[in-house]
Amino acid sequence: MTLLKRNLIFGLSALILILLNPGTGSAKGGPITLDEPYSPEHVTSLPLEIRQIIVNECKEPRATREFFNYTDGISEIVLHYEHLLCGISNVFCTAKVCLHQVYGRSAQGKYELIRSFYAAQPEAEQY
Repeated sequence: MTLLKRNLIFGLSALILILLNPGTGSAKGGPITLDEPYSPEHVTSLPLEIRQIIVNECKEPRATREFFNYTDGISEIVLHYEHLLCGISNVFCTAKVCLHQVYGRSAQGKYELIRSFYAAQPEAEQY
């Protein structure tokens, strides 16, 4: 096999691998683009009962990966509203504080609101 044929086969193989690479995916299975940090997928991956509450308050919710985190295994979910946009604005924050909510998993497996509180935004703490 000539050098030209080997280089051509190598180049085509590399191109095929690049095209077949599934890219970055989320824990729930869908791809999340790196270009858009605020994405609806970060809200749709929440349990249904929490997602419905957010959609009732915010018609076009988009969030970053930091919007929620599980604590104590999966028994609690903490929402950080500084990482949520409704359309193009954040209606859950003032200049210095943002809403935070903690949901706990009931014996029936549904999440219920345990507490809501306002905490300082990280940017506000720097001043």
